[in-house]
Amino acid sequence: MDGSSFLQDDIRKAGAAVVDRQTTIWASALPPGTSAQRAELIALTQALKMAEGRRVNIYTDSCYAFARAHVHGEIYRRRGLLTSAGKDIKNKTEILELLQALSLPRRLSIIHCPGHQKGNDPVARGNRMADEEARKAALGPQILSLKTSDPTPCQGFEYTDSDLETVQSLGANYDQEANVWCYQGKILLPQGAAKELLSQLHQWAHLGHIKLKTLLQQEEQTYYIHNLNALIQQITSTCTPCAKVNAGRLKLPEGTRVRGKWPGTNWEVDFTEIRPGSFGNRYLLVFTDTFSGWTEAFPTKHETAQVVVKKILEEMFLRFGLPTVIGSDNGPAFVSQARLRALQIIQNQIWKPLAAVYQAGNPAVPHPFQIGDSVYIRRHQSKTLEPRWKGPYTVLLTTPKALKVDGIAA
Repeated sequence: MDGSSFLQDDIRKAGAAVVDRQTTIWASALPPGTSAQRAELIALTQALKMAEGRRVNIYTDSCYAFARAHVHGEIYRRRGLLTSAGKDIKNKTEILELLQALSLPRRLSIIHCPGHQKGNDPVARGNRMADEEARKAALGPQILSLKTSDPTPCQGFEYTDSDLETVQSLGANYDQEANVWCYQGKILLPQGAAKELLSQLHQWAHLGHIKLKTLLQQEEQTYYIHNLNALIQQITSTCTPCAKVNAGRLKLPEGTRVRGKWPGTNWEVDFTEIRPGSFGNRYLLVFTDTFSGWTEAFPTKHETAQVVVKKILEEMFLRFGLPTVIGSDNGPAFVSQARLRALQIIQNQIWKPLAAVYQAGNPAVPHPFQIGDSVYIRRHQSKTLEPRWKGPYTVLLTTPKALKVDGIAA
């Protein structure tokens, strides 16, 4: 068997033929504009129908028809005869007829042979004869056949109470002959049947919600599905293969910036790049107090969490105390790393020396000074011919272990 398609007088003519190396079994012209691939599918389908109940070997030089019969046709059928973009495949009707005709012969072997061979072996002669007969048939008159199909009665659908409520809200009409509810000229599909239909359509090609919605909203569709968007979104979002294969962007909810209850407790941290840098300082570390809006900025050479911890302990801790909350738009990992590094430094450099001083065997002895007393302050670094003590100073504030005097900054 073979198909032929060519241009003659700006008109594409096509034909198909089935031969047995000696006689022409079947030949027919096809409608103008028929492609060569479609003609080859029609010829192969006709050969299968004529070999019903028999043992037959069918030779074809068409890679297209050979592949559709062996591999691609069944794959297309399982996927709903759709491409990866959700559109109908080419020659959809011919492929379906070919798949149905494959089961007609008792024993079947479809064999691919090279085309346009000049040898004298039976396969080459039969292929040349099929090519010539198909070309002659394309130039002849077209024979039209009338196809009738027996109407199949509609079984109807089972509508639940929730479906009937939807029917009332939409104002659908009941078709007694078909035993279904209709809305906008289409059959109103129950929610259970709609979920089953959408699940099967999605499993065939694993289309996304946009392409699946476009496919179901075509004018030739005979069903109306209520809440189509919600059902499609539910089915596509719960598909395990799609979740494993499709790399989706995780959309996190918008975060909030907690405002501190008093100054110096809640700080927002961020780096900004300085161009051009000076003395190797390429970045500017900025601290912003969420309560008052007070800003502290420090030039740095690196943009790491360790630099943030260093500036907190060396600059911020001495003036504002240890921050209660640290926020950053660099992500939770950056903030967690900064907090962990700060806790490690506090434990090693501050907590352990304080724990050694405040031991249980050495109780703290409070000083005897009161507010208003005059005291002398000892110089820790005295110069030559300079008194060791300076003062007197008036005590302004007291704690059990420290004083605040007038005239000396804290």
